[in-house]
Amino acid sequence: MLGPDEQAECLRLIEWGLLEDLVAEGDITSNAVIDPEIQAHADVTTRSAGVIAGLPVLRALVATADAGLQLDEFVGDG
Repeated sequence: MLGPDEQAECLRLIEWGLLEDLVAEGDITSNAVIDPEIQAHADVTTRSAGVIAGLPVLRALVATADAGLQLDEFVGDG
């Protein structure tokens, strides 16, 4: 779990990282090759057991990037 200061810094970094691609005109390469009507689905799986870290950051990224994104978590952080 992120504390208030960590959450604020995380959001600042996410917004900075997405700024290039989320401007009104969008990312020039993505606009050229991806149909804007397409919907995608992604699964993140591993070949062997392990530990996942960073789910609070992933949640913040998903919430910031697009309100239409959905994140389903099947394991806990750490």
